[in-house]
Amino acid sequence: MIRRLFPWLLTLLMGYLTGCTPSPAYQGIDMSAHNPVALAPVCVGQFALDFPRDGVASWHVNLDWAAVERLPARLHDAAGFWAHVHARRDALAAQSHDTEPSLLSYYEQVGESAALLLHRNIPINKRVYYLERYLWLGDRGYLFKGLGEGEEIKAKLPAYKRIFSRLQPLNTVEQQGGFCIDGAVVATPVDQIGASQLIRPNRMPNTLLYVSTQEGSLIAEDVAAGDPRAFSAIGRMEMDKEQFQLIRSTASLRDESTSPKNFETAREGVRVVAGRAGEEAVWCKTMNNGVKKYRFLWMNNEGKPSLHDNPSLLLQLNSGDEMDPGATPVSEEALLGLWDAVLDSVHKR
Repeated sequence: MIRRLFPWLLTLLMGYLTGCTPSPAYQGIDMSAHNPVALAPVCVGQFALDFPRDGVASWHVNLDWAAVERLPARLHDAAGFWAHVHARRDALAAQSHDTEPSLLSYYEQVGESAALLLHRNIPINKRVYYLERYLWLGDRGYLFKGLGEGEEIKAKLPAYKRIFSRLQPLNTVEQQGGFCIDGAVVATPVDQIGASQLIRPNRMPNTLLYVSTQEGSLIAEDVAAGDPRAFSAIGRMEMDKEQFQLIRSTASLRDESTSPKNFETAREGVRVVAGRAGEEAVWCKTMNNGVKKYRFLWMNNEGKPSLHDNPSLLLQLNSGDEMDPGATPVSEEALLGLWDAVLDSVHKR
């Protein structure tokens, strides 16, 4: 009897000594019942899921060659929206340029709900224009901020107007079709689009949860150019473990208070999310100053291009900051509970 129990007892002892739960403890065990965080439904891209209801949240959206952001909620009607757009236009028109009348190069109102604004960013810039596009969707507004382009952008302006007709208000999370961004749906497929939402849940210090999806943004050349492990959850864990081993073998780094002293894997393997096979990796590094850094990662791993009918999906949960050893740590059970509750909820809209 003692001989049969010895390996199990040894595993528990090693977990106690390292400060992180050993691999077998949570493998294949659903911990969602331990989630301490209130959740609420959200949608990101073609997916809906439950996300922490309370916390500091932010979106990042790339659409039609621009970063898209929702305008402040104080612009609650069309009058406020247009006052905001006109104030931006007038502020640029009032700033001088070294060789042009002002920083404002072009302005056009598009119908009753959109506008284009082309400008220089500084008085000495003679090579690059920046395009801002504004859209009002009845009770919410959006700003499209493009990258700098040369004189050729002026010929592209008609094409840059097309996106306005493709956005619709998002009224419910389960609204059918389209690609969800922050409060809107892109109703028809576009060449490239990506959206992510990040939240720092209340009462979980130094913890962030992240979900991301993309369509048409990952090409074969991108994969071939870098370490292929970066496109795999287990591969990313392996890369982090290599960095850990390098630090442990470097005398000048090994004993620093913020350097890791132990590395433990809590989960590693295939997990189905939203009906898709993906890789899950969960690991913990204990630092010399006692901080535990947890990393949770799930990525779809079909090995196919990220397209409209096969969008990429990534979920990540990080907790712990070696630069803040005085913070109250979040328990391992709470982190696993939140992680499993969120992953269990993900589904296609």
